[in-house]
Amino acid sequence: MTQPSLIFRGLNAIRIGFQFHGIWLPFVILQLLWVYLFRKLFVARTFVFADKKYRYVIHPFTLNNERTAEIAIASEFLRDKTGKILEVGNVLSNYCSFSHDVVDKYELTPGVINEDIVSFSPGEKI
Repeated sequence: MTQPSLIFRGLNAIRIGFQFHGIWLPFVILQLLWVYLFRKLFVARTFVFADKKYRYVIHPFTLNNERTAEIAIASEFLRDKTGKILEVGNVLSNYCSFSHDVVDKYELTPGVINEDIVSFSPGEKI
């Protein structure tokens, strides 16, 4: 990940944080940090899905939702894939680094195709 992209994401997260939480943002950040450290140190680190063992993805973006398991399964599934990959909705870019195209109507991140997937028509077969 390039440095400007990381800075852009950080500033955008702070802007959105103040937009939703206002003056409570520092307390929200402390609570998220507490949950992150608690999960990292005291909660089960693995789960079984389809008779295969996976490690939960413990990341500040995935503290209290199903993505702790989804990202682990998707990463394993995509590990050995070759060719072009199209992701609908920008999720994996936050957790994995592999070359793929992303279509997301609302995500304002460099490299993301901002188009509705219903009307999306790639120039080549993906």
